[in-house]
Amino acid sequence: MNKRVGIYGGTFAPPHLGHINAARAFLNQCKLDELLIIPSGIPPHKEVKFDYSSQERMELCKLSFDFDRRITVSDIEISRGGVSYSYNTVLTLMSEGEDLFFLVGTDMLLTFDTWNEFRSILSMVTLCCIKREMDPGTALLFDRKVEYFREEYDANIIVIDAPITEMSSTLVRRAIARGVDLTGMLCDSAKDYVLKRETERKKILSSLRDEMSVRLSEKRFLHTLGVEKCASYLAEVLLPGKKFELCVAALLHDVAKELPIDEQIGLVKSAPQKYRREGYISPQVLHSFAAPGLILRDFPELATSDVLSATLKHTVGDGAMSVFDIIIFVSDYIEEGRSYSSSIKIREQLFSALKTARCEKDKRRAL
Repeated sequence: MNKRVGIYGGTFAPPHLGHINAARAFLNQCKLDELLIIPSGIPPHKEVKFDYSSQERMELCKLSFDFDRRITVSDIEISRGGVSYSYNTVLTLMSEGEDLFFLVGTDMLLTFDTWNEFRSILSMVTLCCIKREMDPGTALLFDRKVEYFREEYDANIIVIDAPITEMSSTLVRRAIARGVDLTGMLCDSAKDYVLKRETERKKILSSLRDEMSVRLSEKRFLHTLGVEKCASYLAEVLLPGKKFELCVAALLHDVAKELPIDEQIGLVKSAPQKYRREGYISPQVLHSFAAPGLILRDFPELATSDVLSATLKHTVGDGAMSVFDIIIFVSDYIEEGRSYSSSIKIREQLFSALKTARCEKDKRRAL
């Protein structure tokens, strides 16, 4: 009898109880001999907005899926690098004497025919589908898609019967960012890991504030705290998975502001080409171009690409700004200490629009 091997991939940032419940059902209903949990490298179907490193996601998966000896957490996609196409993974795992079972949730099933080489994947695996949403309309689309793949591509499909767990890693990350109790979202060991991580990050931010209070004048330091406060609020609304890094960027955005001009110019020249801007000589904006060089020199452990990019662009911006960049750019201009009429106007309009948007979102959830 052939060995039955299950494949369960995802970003797992972090893995939550919905993932765990799906894995249990997958193991039992498909009678798997082995289940591979495979954190993705760069997912092809979604914009990466989480701030968990590959190593952290691997560790969280090991903690979350340790309930059955048949489960192995594999780094096959992370170690391969680049975009994680499931076709390449399935092709790598194929061997004689093994039957492959590939798990997808509702969202992945509904878009499966947009995947790279999806026909080839269907020919190599049994597609195992599990519902993740209770919405009747979505459930109908789910059932129709299953029939479509069976009729159109003669696909082997198993619909797994399991209690629906309406949860997402995005909701968990928002709960973490807002300090919400994680009970019922993560398993105990993963929850402990995440909470320890958050405690360490709070210590880092506290230490960084102390450092900025020494490096900056009182006026500049108060402005920096205002930017951090504004960036933290905007992160919760717009980019919760990046709240920590946004606070770091806010605290460091003016770190070179009060250095001598010659030293700022030297820092500009010391930065890697990607973060070097030498075409500006205005003393008012030079500090932003000096910031990446200084951060790489004095705070290398905090020098992520997001932090370096946002500090570089926080004065004059450019034509290719990420949401992360824009949050720091806007926070610098509208933080509560800014008394320019334009800053006040934009601040009031933005906060009002965000408040309205959140109220509308809460109403839709209530329905």
